[in-house]
Amino acid sequence: MKKIIAVTGMPGAGKTLACEFAKERGYAVFYVGGLTKEELEKRGLEVNEANEREIRESLRKEFGMDVYAQKISEKIAASGEEIILLDGVRSFEEYEFLRNKYGKDFLMLSIVVSPDLRYERLMSREFRGLSKEDCVSRDMSEIRNINHGNTIAMGDYYIVNDGSDKSEFREKVNEVLNKLVES
Repeated sequence: MKKIIAVTGMPGAGKTLACEFAKERGYAVFYVGGLTKEELEKRGLEVNEANEREIRESLRKEFGMDVYAQKISEKIAASGEEIILLDGVRSFEEYEFLRNKYGKDFLMLSIVVSPDLRYERLMSREFRGLSKEDCVSRDMSEIRNINHGNTIAMGDYYIVNDGSDKSEFREKVNEVLNKLVES
């Protein structure tokens, strides 16, 4: 049976970095937000925060709040991997869909960090860097429109990523992954 480990957290929390550490251990990682990128390309839209938000919200409005979970579960089913991490489960409905579909083989890792530190990280990104106003707006959109806070609250395990030392964060991620894989 496959073990699905969903990684959630607000933008800039360290979800993708945690998943990179998991890849180094040989685990498969599927990027849940890939559907947004596919839609941007299909519609010929520039990659930026406004267009990404429009796509995320319009897809959920048209196909349901769990559309990203539905699409990623198709990739999970087609995969031969035993342990799969999902980078970026956001809406509570995605969480519910995945929890119901995979039962005890679905676990949630929530990564938390203060808004100020996350905003600092997001503003300093080379690709898709955001302004402070964009950071706050995105947070409010994810909390109000896609119930992201509820998803984070449902974590089976939590990591506080409040440092700048990647090796310390790697140790925390590896420690939690060991527990999640063994459970």
